[in-house]
Amino acid sequence: NHPRSPAGSLAASRSGRPRSEPPGTNGVPLVRHVAHTFGIALAFPILTLAMLDLFPANRGAASSVQTFVSLVANALIAGALAPAVAFSLPMLAGTALALTAIGYLMWRRHLQVTALEPQAPPDPQAYEPTDEM
Repeated sequence: NHPRSPAGSLAASRSGRPRSEPPGTNGVPLVRHVAHTFGIALAFPILTLAMLDLFPANRGAASSVQTFVSLVANALIAGALAPAVAFSLPMLAGTALALTAIGYLMWRRHLQVTALEPQAPPDPQAYEPTDEM
């Protein structure tokens, strides 16, 4: 038996059929989670390429730093923050909301600091290694 479900992991629904969603999801469709994950999978490569374009001469180093920062941030959140707030669903939701608000505020600050359009080099084609293709 599942600890969250008194009738076991295959608790019957009102119709008498076994539940198809995991216990504790309260019927939230899996489609929402799949759509969210798919959206992230579409966005991150574009964001990574935009970040790499800021450092055309040092793309390898920029990629390494981006990966390192991402892994450290994910490790801290998954290894320290999530276990500290996972005892309560409202606390977990509040932490997710707080992290979202922090991300939004950081993005707004970035837009304020970088309000000017960056100047393109006089010969942008010179940065592309077309002779090596």
